[in-house]
Amino acid sequence: MRIYAGLFFVTLILSACGKKGPLVYPDMLVPAAPAAVSAQQSGNNIRLTFGIPVKDRSGRPRSDVAGIKIYKRDLMAGQDKGCTSCTADFNLFRTWFLDVPGESQRFGDRVVILDGGVQSGRSYTYSFSAFAHDGTEGIRSAPVTTDVVLPPLAPVLRAVSLPTEVTLEFVGLPLAGEFAGYSLYRAVKGQPFPYRPYISSLLKENRFTDMGLERGTTYMYAARIVVRLSTGVLVESGLSGEVEGKLGVDIGWTKAVLAKGSHIVWSFESSPTLEDIDEEVQAFEELWGCPPTLIIVDNLMDVATDGGEEFASMRAIMKELKYLARQTNA
Repeated sequence: MRIYAGLFFVTLILSACGKKGPLVYPDMLVPAAPAAVSAQQSGNNIRLTFGIPVKDRSGRPRSDVAGIKIYKRDLMAGQDKGCTSCTADFNLFRTWFLDVPGESQRFGDRVVILDGGVQSGRSYTYSFSAFAHDGTEGIRSAPVTTDVVLPPLAPVLRAVSLPTEVTLEFVGLPLAGEFAGYSLYRAVKGQPFPYRPYISSLLKENRFTDMGLERGTTYMYAARIVVRLSTGVLVESGLSGEVEGKLGVDIGWTKAVLAKGSHIVWSFESSPTLEDIDEEVQAFEELWGCPPTLIIVDNLMDVATDGGEEFASMRAIMKELKYLARQTNA
């Protein structure tokens, strides 16, 4: 009996041993700080951008983030603009909920919010923190600061609708500051404009061609002038007047485009034989008075043969097509 008890005791001791993971302190289990935070003046608003964290401070995945708290302070109170550790004088500006986003727009894992409660001649600093469903709040992001100035005058935007594109022309330059470019905004008619530009990079020229549009859809466009201040900060003007663009219908232009491709002959035989291909070439010569300059067989395996081993059949087909190319100089 003593021997069995001793063995059982040793088993219990050994079962408690094993490799353990690194020690994680409780304060590392809270949500990580939101990334990619920014604040930029856009007209009379400040456009705030932040990312939604998906990990905790230790780098482990965390999927229970419920929202973001945005803290704000007005630097007219005499605080040091460069102080990154001053957090006591921040006030809770807004609580953004993932399930009830409210007046915000989401682009993937990025969220954009506009703060209209700002005044020209002041500086504002923002800090962001994520919180979980149980109320646990993570650490705050590094603060971002922007100065609010009198925004530049908005540009004048003109649109010309063509059958394949919409051409946009910007008129206007800033009276003060360095011209940095134009921001272009686009929306389908009846929908609100997005908070961030349609083209991510600034447009340096006063003309832009919008292509790849859906026929029958009406698009609305607006633009802003972007100015670079002496401090290096970019400031957007107010939004220009909205203009409408839609792919036009020009029967004459359409016929001209189709005429350019009228020499192209299509054959939709599902399993053409070599004789079928030869007849198509002869028909082309009869129609145009010359052999084709380009012959395309999109899938060699679809060319019908008399049977036999697959690789040998493909070699035979390639051999016949080579002779056809030599005869027609295609």
